[in-house]
Amino acid sequence: MDILRKRVTRVGSGAFSIYLPKKWIDGWTPEQQQEREVLLRYISRSILVSPAIMDRACSLTVPPDERLVRLHLLSAYVRGHDEVELRPTEAAFDNDCMATARDFLRHLDERITATTASDRISFRLRADLRGPGADGVDLLAMMGAKIREMLGLARDCVEAYAVDPDRTLHGLRLLRDTHEEDVSRVFHQALRLVATLELPLESVSEYQLLGMAAGDLHQVSGQVLVVASTLLDAYGLALDDLDYPRAHLLEQVRRPPVPTGVARELRRAALPAFTDLDGLVRDLLAALAGRDAVALVDVQDRAGEAQRALQERIFRAVAEAWGAETDPEQGIAAHGANRAATALANMLDEVGAIAGTASALLAAGPLGSASGGGRAA
Repeated sequence: MDILRKRVTRVGSGAFSIYLPKKWIDGWTPEQQQEREVLLRYISRSILVSPAIMDRACSLTVPPDERLVRLHLLSAYVRGHDEVELRPTEAAFDNDCMATARDFLRHLDERITATTASDRISFRLRADLRGPGADGVDLLAMMGAKIREMLGLARDCVEAYAVDPDRTLHGLRLLRDTHEEDVSRVFHQALRLVATLELPLESVSEYQLLGMAAGDLHQVSGQVLVVASTLLDAYGLALDDLDYPRAHLLEQVRRPPVPTGVARELRRAALPAFTDLDGLVRDLLAALAGRDAVALVDVQDRAGEAQRALQERIFRAVAEAWGAETDPEQGIAAHGANRAATALANMLDEVGAIAGTASALLAAGPLGSASGGGRAA
C-alpha cells in the first residue's frame, strides 16, 4: 500500500485522531474486523499501526524437494507466520522430504508442533508459550556463548587431530551440532523477532543492530565449521560423515601424519588466534549489552590488530618453512593448515565488522554512550 498523508484532528482537550483507510480495514480477517482493535508501536519518533489480532497463517504450494521444503518452512518462520501449511505441486512428499521437515522443525523452535504427511507438511507455533529473547541482547549472548564453546572445541581438535582421532571426531561432532542446532536456531529466532517487531526496542537502528549482529555471528560460527572441515579432510571424511557412529568413522579414518615443516609452523601461527577470538567475542557481547560505543570501537581496533598479527605469523611460517618438506602428505597437511588459518582471519575480520557497524548504529542514539556505560535496552 502506498504511503498516505493524513490530517491529525484534535478530539477534545487531550487526544488526537486520524482516519484509517477503509481499504486496509476491508482486508482484515472476520476475527480482526469483529474486534477492530489496533496496536500502536512507538519506534524512532514514528507510530506503527497494526491489527491487535494478527493473521499469521500461511499456505504454500511447493515442489516435493527436500531443499525447497526446508527453505519454505524456514522463510515462513522467520517472516513471522504461526500456522504454516505446505502442499506438494505434484505427486507427493516422499519420506526424505518428511524426515527433513521433521528434523528441521524440531531444532528450529521448541514451541513448534509439526505434522508431516505425503500430501501436507505443516507446523503450528504455540502462541501461549513465551518466545525466546526478552530484548534481543540475551539472544546475542546465547549465540556468543555457543561460539566461544565452538572455538574451544576447534582449538582442541586442531591440537589433537594427528594423534587422537577418537577425541577429535567427538569434538568435531559437537562442534557441527552446536552450529546447526544451537547457533543457527537462535539466529533464525532473532530474524523472526526483527520481522515481527516482537521486541521492546525504541528505534529502527536497534532492530537493524539485532539482525546485523545475529547474522554476522552466524557467519563467525560458519567459519569455525570451516576449520572442522579442514580436519575432516585430513581424515578423508566430510561433515556429513559425522552422522555415522564414531566407531564406524574410526575404521574409515585415514590417519594423517603429525605435522612437520610448514604445516607445523602454520598450526603454531594459527593457535593464538583462538584465544584472541574468544576474548574479542566476550568483549563484543559485553559492549553490545551495555550499548557502549567506545568499547565497540576498541573491539574493532583489537580485532584488526589480531588479524594483522595472524597474517604476519602466517607469512613468516610460509617464508621460513615452505619447500622444506618433500613428503606429499605434509603438503596436503600444509594446505589444510592454511585453510584453517584463513578461516580464523575471516572470523577476526567479521568480529571487527560487527563492532564497527554496531558502534555506528549506537553512538548517537538515545541508548548509546560516547564515553561508555550506556544502559541496556
